Amino acid sequence: MGLGHHGPGEFGQAELCFREGIELCRKSGDEVGVASALNSLGLALHGLGRSREAIDHYQQAPRAQIARGEQRGAALTHVNVARSLIALGDDSDVIPHLDRARTVFAEIGDRYNQARASLELGSLRLNAGEPAEARRILSAALGVMVDLDAKYEQARIHEQLCAVATAMRTDESARRHLERAAELYESTGSPLAERIRRRLTGS
Repeated sequence: MGLGHHGPGEFGQAELCFREGIELCRKSGDEVGVASALNSLGLALHGLGRSREAIDHYQQAPRAQIARGEQRGAALTHVNVARSLIALGDDSDVIPHLDRARTVFAEIGDRYNQARASLELGSLRLNAGEPAEARRILSAALGVMVDLDAKYEQARIHEQLCAVATAMRTDESARRHLERAAELYESTGSPLAERIRRRLTGS
């Protein structure tokens, strides 16, 4: 239920569902279920703009995941922590999280999540004033997401490529990326499309 709310951007309802899930898993002794729900709760909190609180929940998850051999889950946690740190403007510890995640995803052949980690790395490079390197990383990640038909993640990458184009003062390219992001969000039923449309119209 929580995932259903999280996908379209209904983060408030998702938060409630994931908190209930954590309690149910704890009562049943399902440690891996608790870890998964903590990660999902962190994603919902991040979506609500509560990134510091999201990190607090993410950091509770890896111990149970690693103990059960859940390498992929632990790597996802590193990506999520990196994403929230970037949102907070705290880039100091981001690269170690992304490097750990990308290494694991490469080892297990998870192209989707390796590209997700690259999206966060591209954001980091943009924040560091390296738009050309950010464009290279993000364009490669976009190619993977197009191959996998992952429309929501394509939209996120186009948003970042819009920011890159703006930093490089190529306004026409920035608008094209923003228009494509809106189209992709709409195709997934995400209300984030409305936010992008408002940016495009300046309202």
